[in-house]
Amino acid sequence: MGDSAHIRHFLYNCVVRLGLRPVRDTLTVATFPVPGHTDQFGVSGTIILTESHLAIHTWPEEGYARVELSSCAPVDKGLFKQILHSFFLPDRCQVVEQEWTQGTVPSD
Repeated sequence: MGDSAHIRHFLYNCVVRLGLRPVRDTLTVATFPVPGHTDQFGVSGTIILTESHLAIHTWPEEGYARVELSSCAPVDKGLFKQILHSFFLPDRCQVVEQEWTQGTVPSD
């Protein structure tokens, strides 16, 4: 989870496999040191889509990643979960879908 090249690969491949359209030159990945762990780095990455965005933030010291996909186009939730599993091999993976319509603000 601290490998920026892996995160970059995930972001790009996830978008392609889901049939979404990245906006040119918007894939960004940054690493940051994990406090108290000189040998570990967290990674944050984003890619802007014509449909909205895909973002990931990792906490390798916790074995945790949070991925957010926001899209005004339909997304295959099952395929999205398969992609997450193939890139991160999680013990547990929770996908939460929050639907909203234009002109309304989603609620928690």
